Amino acid sequence: MVSMSGCTKEICEDRTLFGFLICDESLVEERDSPNQHIRVSPGPGPNDQRAGDMYAGETFVAGSVGDGDPFLPGDYIANEEWDIDGLAGYEQHFPYGGSSVARFVADPQLLTIRLRATDQEGNVGFSERTLHVVPRGIKNESEAPPGVSITADPNPARVGQLVRFDASTTNSLTDTVSWDLDGQPGYEYTDPSGFKNAYHTFWRPGEYTIGAQVLDAAGRTAEHSVLVVVQGAGGTTPPIATFSVRPNPAMPEEQIRFDGSGSHDPDGGELLRWEWDIFDRPGVDIDEADRPLITTSYFDRSPGFLPLFLRVTDDDGDVHTQEQTLQFEPKGTYSPPTADMTVNPNPATVGQPVTFDASGSTDADGSVLRYEWDLDGASTQSSHEYEVDTGSTSSIVHTFSQPTGVESGIRVGVRVTDDDGRQATFETFMRVRPGEHFAPRPVVQPAARTTTTRLFAKLDLPKLLSAGRTRGKSSLTALRLRGRVSGKLLKPNGEEATSSPAVLGRLLRGKWSAQLDLTRRGNGHAAGGLALATAPGRKPAHACLRLSLKTGKPKDGRTPILGSFRVLGGDRAAAGLRASGKFGLEIRPDGYAVAAGNVTSAAGKARKMPAACRRLAKR
Repeated sequence: MVSMSGCTKEICEDRTLFGFLICDESLVEERDSPNQHIRVSPGPGPNDQRAGDMYAGETFVAGSVGDGDPFLPGDYIANEEWDIDGLAGYEQHFPYGGSSVARFVADPQLLTIRLRATDQEGNVGFSERTLHVVPRGIKNESEAPPGVSITADPNPARVGQLVRFDASTTNSLTDTVSWDLDGQPGYEYTDPSGFKNAYHTFWRPGEYTIGAQVLDAAGRTAEHSVLVVVQGAGGTTPPIATFSVRPNPAMPEEQIRFDGSGSHDPDGGELLRWEWDIFDRPGVDIDEADRPLITTSYFDRSPGFLPLFLRVTDDDGDVHTQEQTLQFEPKGTYSPPTADMTVNPNPATVGQPVTFDASGSTDADGSVLRYEWDLDGASTQSSHEYEVDTGSTSSIVHTFSQPTGVESGIRVGVRVTDDDGRQATFETFMRVRPGEHFAPRPVVQPAARTTTTRLFAKLDLPKLLSAGRTRGKSSLTALRLRGRVSGKLLKPNGEEATSSPAVLGRLLRGKWSAQLDLTRRGNGHAAGGLALATAPGRKPAHACLRLSLKTGKPKDGRTPILGSFRVLGGDRAAAGLRASGKFGLEIRPDGYAVAAGNVTSAAGKARKMPAACRRLAKR
């Protein structure tokens, strides 16, 4: 197409036939959504002295009008939907463009008409028009009562989702809007800044009527309401709230940690709300969307007991509460432990076994029960992550696969916890030098401590799965799985297991990439292959697993899926991970899959990452 002088950007973007003929086609703006408009009749004519758009007791007709684009076929609109009753949703549907609707309006009000149009390519466009319906006989705008119309977005909404309410009034400069958001008599909220919107979060499924009242400069009022539909996620099991308090008993001015991260939803849903009562005053003290961990101190606290509770809400609006008691003793009653650690040898050579020994750690009024180690060099002076947990074993042997990049070395440390829940840390610097291959001497490793925990995980299958390749009539190869998994490990009491080792829990919250082969066996199917799991962090650890899945015997119209896994090797914090487990997998109607089962894990000698798993990381 030839470009002629006189062609301007405005002519091309207006999509006129003239612009299309004289402009280069690359300049002509492509339409990405339908551009339908609303035309309403009756409306005030040139000699009509009515104050508003129409009188109460009249019937309006609204029609859809396109913009006359010469490059679009007449039937490019596939569907039109109308909302003319002022309630949630589009109540009238037409499988074509150019549709029209009508409604009798009995009472004065401010009515918003909405149109949603979808074209043949699935693009969606929106248009709306607000009508001021006034009482019959009013011809002066100053005599017309005020009007208000409110909308809710989103509507329907999900439990825990923030909903925005916007109000349109006849005079946006002088009108004031008050809101009824709690369903109780009266309008309890007015935006002090003068904006005509409000926000609210609903924590239970159901239908809620939200109202607004407008007050104009003359002191006259009008009201309008909208019905908000709140939906749950479809689960059937309430959540489980659980939290730990450390230390307990506590002393005034001592830092206390409340950890509710072991709370979970057994049916695979999400926890959306955390309500804590941890201070000595009526009601809930902390109410936030994502606050499983609280750290605080108490001052001028007398000896005695303080009742505590945590209430969690899941994505179905179900709640569960756990109560505990925090005991206070006079200041100076307890002493924290003292952490100490020796490193031998230091400096070391790449591949040389290094012994980290914290047996010199002590507790003046009790004993040290737990040792956690930071050995991967990823910590900083202000941020530490203790990725290895040896429980009550006070030493560990570790080898470094790379030399340290700085002369001062990397930061390593230990965190010890005593029988009162108090903690102390010790850190030093470790230097690892390159050199010739080091033939290590036999080193006695501490006995691996095996731990059994419960596994819960949630997978979004439509996002994770991609198609494979067929092979014959009964098999499918190269079925890909890639994306993030949401899971955790739990102790029998419901608390999150942080010593299993810790890297295993991080892998269950990381990114996964797998390639499986699916085969038909009798009346069922079996799948197997390798998976690469990546734990989040500044220096992420990787683990290679072998996965096996098979369908079980149908029961009550549902087919269970049984699975197992075994860790084959890894790098960084996952190099010494020993873990295997069995689980059941349930596919829900919304496309999510929920896994639950048992995991046996321990820390052992480092194993290299299999080459086949490394190839998964490159795809």
